[in-house]
Amino acid sequence: MHKRFKFAPTLAILAAAAAMACNRAPGVVAEKEAAAERVDAASRRAAAAPRPPAATVAAAAVPQPTPTPSAAERSDAKAMFAQRCTLCHGLAGHGNGPASASLSPRPRDLSLPSWQDSVSDAHIRKILVGGGPAVGKSLMMPANADLADKPALLQALVEVVRNLRKK
Repeated sequence: MHKRFKFAPTLAILAAAAAMACNRAPGVVAEKEAAAERVDAASRRAAAAPRPPAATVAAAAVPQPTPTPSAAERSDAKAMFAQRCTLCHGLAGHGNGPASASLSPRPRDLSLPSWQDSVSDAHIRKILVGGGPAVGKSLMMPANADLADKPALLQALVEVVRNLRKK
C-alpha cells in the first residue's frame, strides 16, 4: 500500500508546475497585460476629462421650477386620465374601475385625504412616469414614459390627481 502513494508528491509538483506554465503562456500573459493597459488608459482619460465648475454641478442639482400647464394641456390631461387611468382607478379615483376587481393588490384610492397628504407632487410625477415599480409599488401600475419629456402635461396630470381629493 505504501508503494501506491510513492509518486503522489511528484505528481502534485508536476501538476502545480503545469498549472503555472498555463498561466504564463504567451497568450494569457499578453491578454492580461492588454486588459491592464485598457484599464490604465481609461483611468488616464477620466482623470484628464474636463470637469464642470462646482457652480454648474450645484445648479444642476437644484430642482427645476414646475411648469404651469396651459388650458389645452389641462384638457389633454383630463382626457389622458380618462383613457389611461380610469380602467383601474375609476372616474372619481376611488380604485374601483372596471379592471380593479381582477387586480391584486387593488388600485389605490386616489381620493383619500390621508394618501393625498402623504405624497408630494414630485412623488406623483415619479409614479406617473415610471409606474408602480419606480416607487416600490405594484408592477401592475404601468409606466407612462412618454410623459417624461412633457413636464407641463405631467404637471396637469398631477393636478387631475390632486383634484380627486375628497372634500
